[in-house]
Formats: sequence, structure tokens, C-alpha cells
Amino acid sequence: MRDRVRPHLLFWTPCLLGLALLFLPSSARGDDRILAFDSVVRVAEDGTLKVTENLRLVAEGDGARRGLLRVFSSPSREAAAPPSEMGLEVLEVLRDGEKEPWRAESRGGTVRLFLGEPGRPAPPGVHTYLISYRTAGQIAFRPDRDELRWNVTGCGWTLPVERATCRVLLPEDSGEVPPFLDLSATTGLGEDREGDVSYRVDADGSAAFESTRTLQPREDLRVTASWPKGTVISSEEAAERLETRRGHGWFLGGCALSVLTLLYFLGVWSRVGRPPRPESLTPRLAPPVDFSPAACRLFRRRDFDGRTFVCALLDGAVKGALHLRREGEDYVLELRDQGWENLAPEETGLLRSLFPGTDKVFRACPPGGPALRDARDRVRAALEKGLEDLLGDSNRGWWRGGVLLSLLAAGVLTAGRPEAPWAPLLGAAFLAWTLGVLGLLQKVRSRWSLWWRASEGRTLRLLQALTTTLLSLPFVVGEVLGAGLLSQEAGVPAAGTVALLGGLDAVFRRLLATPGGRGLRILRQIEAFRLYLACGKGGPGDRDKPPTRTPELYERFLPYALALDAERPWGESFAPPAPSPEVARRIEAPFWYEGEDFDPTLPGAFLPALEGRLLTLLQPPSPEEEARTPREETDTEGAAPHIDDAPGNG
Repeated sequence: MRDRVRPHLLFWTPCLLGLALLFLPSSARGDDRILAFDSVVRVAEDGTLKVTENLRLVAEGDGARRGLLRVFSSPSREAAAPPSEMGLEVLEVLRDGEKEPWRAESRGGTVRLFLGEPGRPAPPGVHTYLISYRTAGQIAFRPDRDELRWNVTGCGWTLPVERATCRVLLPEDSGEVPPFLDLSATTGLGEDREGDVSYRVDADGSAAFESTRTLQPREDLRVTASWPKGTVISSEEAAERLETRRGHGWFLGGCALSVLTLLYFLGVWSRVGRPPRPESLTPRLAPPVDFSPAACRLFRRRDFDGRTFVCALLDGAVKGALHLRREGEDYVLELRDQGWENLAPEETGLLRSLFPGTDKVFRACPPGGPALRDARDRVRAALEKGLEDLLGDSNRGWWRGGVLLSLLAAGVLTAGRPEAPWAPLLGAAFLAWTLGVLGLLQKVRSRWSLWWRASEGRTLRLLQALTTTLLSLPFVVGEVLGAGLLSQEAGVPAAGTVALLGGLDAVFRRLLATPGGRGLRILRQIEAFRLYLACGKGGPGDRDKPPTRTPELYERFLPYALALDAERPWGESFAPPAPSPEVARRIEAPFWYEGEDFDPTLPGAFLPALEGRLLTLLQPPSPEEEARTPREETDTEGAAPHIDDAPGNG
């Protein structure tokens, strides 16, 4: 019987042993185990965790050598959530100091991190793995404390863990580490928990946890730590701070664009907008060719004013086509039949308007105001037509480029606020409104300046200044309301910077309103001629010596001196302490002016009264003036040639 059984035992025993080995777990086929699982959890001020895990394990069997599986539980327990939505960001994975391939996938409310590359098993022996990652949403913000519940080892290990440790570090606050309020920890599988953990607070303020027994496969170490409120901020507060930082970034970017706008304007102004410097000019003994006094003033100022009209009238008188006589507060203008060939187009138009038909006398008094205003309009039209090519703002394109830059800066300054997506449009609109309001305020300032300088008609000018001021008030109120709204939506610094950009655009709009090319050369000639009128001397480079200072020279250039605001120094240069009798007689009796206010010791003293009277008459009439009797008939004795038949107008 024994002899029959022995062969069967010899056959079946090896087979049964092989089957048993086949169904044994992989951990039993070798000595695979985790010698140490050390984790460091750094809590950031924004509530995120930066975790560094060091695993030291023995890999003898095929399972551990082919890779590891680290399982993370989702704090929100949302099934199949991608790692990015779970707040998990893998920073680094190393094996024995070298980069280790890894991949992550979500499954069943967890994130599975696979370490290793299939087909390339690690060599047998002891290996050290380092896993570094960042995670968010792990802290519970309770009414009286903040609490971290953290699964240190995870729940998916199939290897025993001989020792597991965890160290939790809180953010430092003013050099002092905030204390922990409570610590606890458990080990076990699922809900079957045990103590078997020691924990303490070390001298550096960190909480240290350490298991006191070996964790069996699929067992884990869980720790709980709480600390006072205010140590970290909630995710909502962190999001608010992030948005604030982003808003600051947009604001700094807008400030950089604002500085760029200023540099752009300065560069353009230095290149094409800067007026000629007096020290770089040589006095010029004559005005530009074919430029009348009124044309010089309009081209230099790029604006038509009452003095421009007075200059045209005075130049017509100096050339002999007109005689001026003062009678009390009024002035009488008498047409003459000489000097027509020398008149400029705007001067001819002036005389056509003041002396229609066969009239040869015009009295500059209130009833004659409409005729003077018509003449002024004809002078302006003739000047603008003659200087149309030169008055074209060749620098307007440069200025618009700066405005576009400032609009971009205003949009960037007010951007970066999700709750106010319309803020950039509001900022651009506020910039445009500010630019318009500043232009209106400039008009108000001009009105008050005219009233302050006026010697006659101050009441009418005061009414005009008050009217312009009152009309501008709603726009100023709109500016204030817009500034308040923009400050509420984008912040006071952004609103203030946008307002400064509007002022910058307004300033350089005026600074860049200068001609270019041929116009710039003519402007330099005008400024050089004004320099001569102010100092009375020619430049060292002049081929001709300055002309002898005679009454004829004074009269010829007096309209130009008035046009270029140099009438005072020009007149003073012709008033020697003791003029010769012949010179005094010639100055006392100019052929084109008659009046008791002409002072031979101070030529030009009569001009302020003449200019003030004409400027007053050029203003629109008041309702009382309109209700008065119609214009008096002018003296028509002594027939004069029709102006169309005057010499030089054929």
C-alpha cells in the first residue's frame, strides 16, 4: 500500500505547493515594505498646503519594483473630479534623487498618482521616493478656530508601513509662530480607528506626529490640528486678495502706460512742437514777405481775436487808405483815395464792409457796431482763406497718437475688476469728458481775462464772463459726478490718474498746435521780426544795417508791433528824452491820425483807447442797445470814389 501511495505524493506535493505560491499576495513573495513614510505639511497664509513626502521602501517583489500607487482623497468628495478641480498640483516626483515618471487620474472621488514607468521595473533593493505637491481646500474654517484634517499616508497602500510621521508647520506671523489649539491622530482601516500615535508641539512651533506601530496594508495615519482664527485666510478671502493683487497689477500697468504717454508727448513736442527759442533767433528787420500785420498775428496765435481786426484797420490807415479822427469817446473813420495798391486782401474786405456804395465816413459809435462786426467777419474769412494751407495743424496726428495712448492707459488703469467689467469704458469716457471740460474752462478763463483787461465796456464783458461761467457749471458738476462714479468702480487712484491724463492731453493739445515745414520757417521769421521790434536792433548776421529810426519807420511797423504785442517797447524806442523840433512836429501830426490823446513824447499812447473802443463795439449788443433808434445817417458830404473803383482794386 505504501509503495502505491508514495508515487502519488511525489507527484501532487510539488503541484500543490506551486498553486499555493501562485495565489499568495505579492508582498508574501518578497520582503516588500515601506520602512519610513515621512511627511512635512506646510500651511500657507492663503490656506493652501505644500506637502513633501519622503518614502523609504524595500522593493524585492515585482509589485513594488514596477511602481507605486499613491491615492489622494478629494476634500469635497466629488466623484471623478479632475486633479485641477480637487486643488492638487504635483510639483515634483523623484526616485533616489532622479526624476521619476508619473501620471494622475481621478477615480471614485479620489486622485490616483502612479509612480514609475511600465516595462521598466526598479532594481531590487532599498529606494527613496520624494513626492512634492500643493493642495487646497483642506482646511475647515470653523467659527472659533481653523482645523486641518489630513490623511498622511493615504488609503491605497498594499505594503506595510513600519513607521509613519507627519510634521505640520503654520505660517509665521510677525516672527512668532501661532500656537496650536488642539492636536489628535488615529491609525487604522476605514472607521476602525485606534490611537497608536504620539504627537507633540516642538520648540519651532510645528506639530509632530508619529505612529507607534506598523501600519498594515491599506491602513492609514490621520491627523487633526487646529489653531486660532486669523492665522490663515479662507479661500474666499484669498480669492479677494488675488483679485486685489490683479487689480494692482492692472493699475501699475496703466501707470506705466501713463508715463509712456507723457514721454511720447514730450518727445513729439521737443521734435515738432517747441516754439523757436529767442536765444536761437537773429532779429529780422522786416516781416515775412506778403504777410500783413493781421496775418502775422493770426498765424502766430493761431486764433482770431479783436486785436487782429484792429491791426488790419490800423494798417489800412498807415498805408494811407484811411484816416482816423477821435471825437470825444467815438472815432470817425474817413476813406481816402490813396494807398489802395498796398492793401492786403483782408484790409480791402474791411473797407468794402465799412464803406458800402459812395460812403466815405464811418463813425465808430454804438449804432455802428453791426457794421464793425460784419467787417470783422470779412477780415477773419479773408485771413483764414489766405492762410488755409499754413494754418492746417500738421501736428494734429501726433496729438491724436498721444490721445490714443492715454485712452489705452485709462482702460488699463480701470480694468482688473470682475465686478465692474464696464469700468474700462467708463474710464475712457471720463477721460474724453475731462478733456472737453478743460477746454470749456479755458474758454471761461479767457472771458474773465478779457473783462479784467478791458478799459471800456467792462459791464458787457462781465455779463459775458458770468454767462459762460454759468453755462459751464453743469459740465463741471458732471465731471465731479463722473469722478465719484469712477472712483467707486475703479478706485480713487485710478480715477485721479485718468483725470491727470485728460489734463495732459489738454496741455499738449495747445503745445502741439504749431505749424510745421514751411509754416515753421515763417513762424521763425515772425518771431525774429518781433525780436527786432522789441529791441530795435538787427542781428550780427544782417547784411544791411538797421534803418534809421524815423517817424516813417515807426508808423510803418506800428501795426506789426501791435499785432505781435510789442507796441510798448517799439513806441518807447522812438521817444528820446529831448526829440528834435522837426521830429516832434512830425510825430505830433501823423497824416493818418488826429486826436488830442496823441503824445509826441510817448508814441503809441493813443492805441489803448482806440483798441478798447473798437473791441467794445465788436461785442454783441445788449437788449437795451437793440431797442434804441436805428443807426444814424453818416456824413456823406464830399463824394468819394466807389471802393470797387479805388486804385489797386481794378
